[in-house]
Amino acid sequence: MAVDDNHPFVANALRNRKHYEPCWCGSGKKYKKCHGLRGQEKPYTLGQLQNLQQKVFWRKRGCMHPLASPNSCSGKIVDTHTIQRKGPLKQIINNTGYLMHFESDPNNGEVKPSRIGWRKASIFPGYCSGHDTSLFAPIERGEFSGDHWHCVLHAFRNICNELYRKQALIESLEFQRNVIDRGFNLDRQIHVQLSLTKSIEGQKNPWKKPIV
Repeated sequence: MAVDDNHPFVANALRNRKHYEPCWCGSGKKYKKCHGLRGQEKPYTLGQLQNLQQKVFWRKRGCMHPLASPNSCSGKIVDTHTIQRKGPLKQIINNTGYLMHFESDPNNGEVKPSRIGWRKASIFPGYCSGHDTSLFAPIERGEFSGDHWHCVLHAFRNICNELYRKQALIESLEFQRNVIDRGFNLDRQIHVQLSLTKSIEGQKNPWKKPIV
């Protein structure tokens, strides 16, 4: 789709700029360290991009406990199940401790069903080991009762999961800004970066009028 050369983002990308000026893409880096030589860089394969982006998306960002601090947290950030292990998760695990999920091929990016152990199913790295154990003990060491506190804990964990994924998505889009248009000519770079800028702005400010 054609982009108007008079669009502020496009006009800024097309103007001549010095090497030490901020890059037009919005990364905050100097032009010479960002898009100055982007067209000459070797592109990543789809599989490589997916593997690199997964590392960015699933990195450990810290404990999400309301009282998290260096003094109150203990142990490393651990993978937390988003659903109750002795409830819904237990119902879909086979007798060998595995269930099916979708996984992308690191070579060509093709998505295929594959087996995964129950410990790696439906998780996110949300809390230190101490808070994960103490906070969710009522719903992980017994059956779900449906009482007020059980419901609150389930809701809180899912809100944290959504917040984690929101932050991870923004960082993933920022990562794409730095690598996805390697080897592209300037026109394609502008198209890609304008789209990413809109996506990042939309994720950071969902109620703000989007860039048009």
